[in-house]
Amino acid sequence: MKGQRYRFFKSGVQFEGETSCELHISIETEESGNKDTDTNVNQPVAVGYSFDATIECQVSSFFSDTNYSIKASDLTVGQVEELALCKTLESSQTTPDRTIADGTFIPTSISFKADNKKTVTATIKLEGTGELSV
Repeated sequence: MKGQRYRFFKSGVQFEGETSCELHISIETEESGNKDTDTNVNQPVAVGYSFDATIECQVSSFFSDTNYSIKASDLTVGQVEELALCKTLESSQTTPDRTIADGTFIPTSISFKADNKKTVTATIKLEGTGELSV
């Protein structure tokens, strides 16, 4: 999803300095038809799914202040987190309007980068676990 009004939230609090976010959903299918089926049409059936997400954000501080915003340093690799991808209000980029999807994620990688003395950016890679509510 692209757009300025899509952000990840943890307990209704946004990630500070978020520049981009992605949510990937993969659905595994199997063919339900066989030689006894009368139709000449493929009949795929969903048998499983997986999901993951990536959040990129600018880093202004490594000190936690989870009342106002979530920072990459507030997450711990391997610790389960409840996150929601929301569309924000037009008037406020920090207030969720509608939840698009929410679920349980496990951070698998948190990396920080600052090329040639530029702004520090964090990339958070998350793997979905359990059910994703859409």
